[in-house]
Amino acid sequence: MLIKVGLPVDNDRGLRRCCPFCKREFKIVLTEEELKGFAQKGLESFMIEANGESDAGQSEPLQEERTCPYCGQKASVSSWWTQAQVDFFMDIARNMAIKEINKSFKRLERLNRPSSPVKFEAREIKQVEPRVLSEPNDMKVFELPCCDQRIKIKEDWSDKVYCFFCGFPHESEAESN
Repeated sequence: MLIKVGLPVDNDRGLRRCCPFCKREFKIVLTEEELKGFAQKGLESFMIEANGESDAGQSEPLQEERTCPYCGQKASVSSWWTQAQVDFFMDIARNMAIKEINKSFKRLERLNRPSSPVKFEAREIKQVEPRVLSEPNDMKVFELPCCDQRIKIKEDWSDKVYCFFCGFPHESEAESN
């Protein structure tokens, strides 16, 4: 089953991310092309780890990593979801499961026979209301010339800024003054 899910971005196409280590939030600024395909690719990376085939014929996980702009720690590309995004994905997955369970219970209910002393009565499980995600226009844009990309960081951040894509450390505006 394939389901497409959209995530909100701010006016600069900034998608909120969260470091799995320091828990600070930042945004990656997506291009128009990235924005079109990101929601589905993102959901797939949340649910499953990609596997690749090595030359020896053995499967080994592909470990594409990203770097926290604040603390410089590296983690798998699928590790950067905010808690609100995880909760949103879980609500969608929960509703998909509830829908299938309700269908199965209805099929069981149709198996009831008038002469049988045992009857099965299905009660529909209510689906959860998915959380509504919104994205405020916060944070300042930080250019990453090493990868020709842009991210958004906290307005008051004055320490080094690590490139999310390659890990290169950049001087912040406050450090270079």
